[in-house]
Amino acid sequence: MSIDSYPWLEKYYQGINLTNLPHAIIINGPKGVGKKILSRDIAKLIISNEEGISSNNDHHSLMNTNTHPDFYEINKDVIKVGDISRRENDKWDPEKGKKDALSFLNLTPSISLNKVLLMHNVDNMTLSAQDALLKSLEEPAPYAYIIMTTSRPYSLKTTIYSRCQTFNIKNPSNKEINSWLDSRGLGDYSSLDFPSYYSPLMILSSIEDSNERVFKNFIESFDLFLTNKITQTEFIKSLNDLETQIILSDSARALNESKIRYNTYLYILIIGSVILFFSLVTIRINYNYQKEKGSRLELE
Repeated sequence: MSIDSYPWLEKYYQGINLTNLPHAIIINGPKGVGKKILSRDIAKLIISNEEGISSNNDHHSLMNTNTHPDFYEINKDVIKVGDISRRENDKWDPEKGKKDALSFLNLTPSISLNKVLLMHNVDNMTLSAQDALLKSLEEPAPYAYIIMTTSRPYSLKTTIYSRCQTFNIKNPSNKEINSWLDSRGLGDYSSLDFPSYYSPLMILSSIEDSNERVFKNFIESFDLFLTNKITQTEFIKSLNDLETQIILSDSARALNESKIRYNTYLYILIIGSVILFFSLVTIRINYNYQKEKGSRLELE
């Protein structure tokens, strides 16, 4: 899907000017805001070296299949020093083999005028890996560009930030998200149906996994309980029903991958614990009251 399908990203993309583009870029923003989409489209623009180029261009086709010789992408939970500069005695990487970022950058371009190193989750880059990357940031080759994405600001060494231009991608407003959902034929949903910190792609993933109903049911049940429209017993029963929905609604793979599933569990556990605590306190108070009342009757 093209970048214009994500209006909150398009304004950053349209602001890219290849004539004065820095050789190192950091794209920071919350999870699910579309950093990977934006970073890959910027990489395509640099590799193609032509603004407004068609997505059917040979460069784009090669990048889409991860076979472009001038494009190198690292997408790992943790980026280690071997990913930046691999040594002879380093273990074989099942994904990259003996390849590393610096070796890629040191080679001149093969079929493009430029080369692009794209690294995701660099806020989880080890300190030794950051040190290894610094030299390339200090003395970039004229054809070499480095694009990095982070979910946490100021998570890297200050010397890295000083050598990069940072794009801070904000989560769109509720109005913008609702408009985007409507444009995708999902007008029946609203950003207010989800936790306030949910980004557009997190909401979309939740809808596709059919988990938004679990969260909405939880909120509705909790509201009924707070307004005394259902009893404590009925509320606890509804929590048990929600837990059953969570377990049965999807496969084990989705259970591990879906954020909302974990968050819903957390909400249920917290609220259930609070209710249990106050129930025990109430029972204890009633017990003490009855005990004291019985003692008074014996004295009389």
